[in-house]
Amino acid sequence: MSSKQARNIAIVGGSGSVGTPTVAALLAHGIHTITAITRADSTATFAAGVKVVKGSYDDLSFLEASLNGQDALIIQLAFMADPSVQSNLISAAAKAGVPWIIPCEFGSDTGNPKFTDEVPIMQTKAEYRNQIEKLGVSSWIGIINNPWFDFSLRGGQFGINVAERKARLYGNGTVKANTTTLSKVGKSVAGLLSLPDAELEKFRNTWAYLSSFRVSQRDILESVIRATNTTEGDWAIEQVDPDQTSEDAKKRAATGDYGAIVDLVYGTTFRQGYGGDYEATKSVVNKLLGLESEDLDQTDRSNILGQPKPETYHSHKQCSMSSSVPLTQAFIHHGSWSDTTRAHPALAWFEGYTKDLIDAQKWDTPAAEHHDPDFWLQKPDGTVIKGADQAWAAVHELYQPFAAHFHDPTFLVLSDTSDGWTMAGQANVFGNLQGPLGETKATDSTGKAWELMTPAMFIFHFVKSSNKAGVALKSTRIFSDSGPAIVAMLKKGLIKPEQLLG
Repeated sequence: MSSKQARNIAIVGGSGSVGTPTVAALLAHGIHTITAITRADSTATFAAGVKVVKGSYDDLSFLEASLNGQDALIIQLAFMADPSVQSNLISAAAKAGVPWIIPCEFGSDTGNPKFTDEVPIMQTKAEYRNQIEKLGVSSWIGIINNPWFDFSLRGGQFGINVAERKARLYGNGTVKANTTTLSKVGKSVAGLLSLPDAELEKFRNTWAYLSSFRVSQRDILESVIRATNTTEGDWAIEQVDPDQTSEDAKKRAATGDYGAIVDLVYGTTFRQGYGGDYEATKSVVNKLLGLESEDLDQTDRSNILGQPKPETYHSHKQCSMSSSVPLTQAFIHHGSWSDTTRAHPALAWFEGYTKDLIDAQKWDTPAAEHHDPDFWLQKPDGTVIKGADQAWAAVHELYQPFAAHFHDPTFLVLSDTSDGWTMAGQANVFGNLQGPLGETKATDSTGKAWELMTPAMFIFHFVKSSNKAGVALKSTRIFSDSGPAIVAMLKKGLIKPEQLLG
């Protein structure tokens, strides 16, 4: 990209999984004035140089005032967002005279009628494009990136379960499709809005196609096998009929089954002739925007192992150590909190942290009271939030759908390290969603009934600290199945199926 144009850019959802890399990429260009519009009660924080305005998404006058003087509006709402929010933003943008809107597409090719006919929930996105055109003030650019690569690999949506060494392939798994990393989505959006007017005009009321990789399920599996130093013989590989799988998924999706919606989207993406392989017939923006290529194996290693090079992780041949390698025999405990766990200082501290801070929902507690200044959080979707205040705010946001919750450990492994302790744990996370109490279907170890239970795994790093407790949390990594919570929210009417894919 030889020349750039500075713009005033507003973003909604700028602290989310897609918004975070988008804001970072906009800042990296160094020419834009960026405004983040957030809810009045949002605890999200942004880098220096980002103006933050807070208010109600239902207040059109607030939205219009926030959008006055903006050249572009980026909408990157979470799947739980009320659909009316995007409509309100579009109306306010028209009143404020915003020339460009990037609506909340960020997914499959909604410009391909064969795909949207097969996956009907995708058709709802047209409502917002039509609203923009009908108002006649702004123009839209639809961002098509297909499934996010890093999110989908970590979550198993590609049909590849790294932890259990299982793969589920549609047919023989050789149908190609495009997929894009969250980082490249952010860089592409920033690149598009940095184009001169004459170049940006080419995307008026049409789609911009992004891609990190044009790969098949088999390509991804072979790369994962290399990244994990395994062989195909180590994996249980199942082949399913893509047409039958799609039909079954459509029936289940009609009932609000979130897992079926995922099967339908990914299954259709990897079906021949349904547009998942859009690079075969359409140009992607990589070259126009000067975006560098990404390496599939490197990306797989980073997402599976959190390490940049194969020699730095455990394999059949070697194992190198970091500064936080366990120094003594592990403390292993099966079951919930007990006198046994309380005999260990780190676990005694952590039980209090879990019960008296997290489950007590004391979100106003300053991060510094319990966290190291460099505390970081890895969310279930793989997004990493760094900095104690920012990461603590992100922890709060993870639990916002719940009126109450309770973490009930089932297995804990803790070891001393050179700077404190590291712990891996499994827990059942019980919860009641916001709103009137629904049917209670799960019971915790104390006998209390809850609306739902979500299994989760956590990895924590505690460090010795000069604070009053002598312990601080340095990092938290969360791995969980969000399916039970999402299904419950669908049934309770807190979200709608069309919201699940942005």
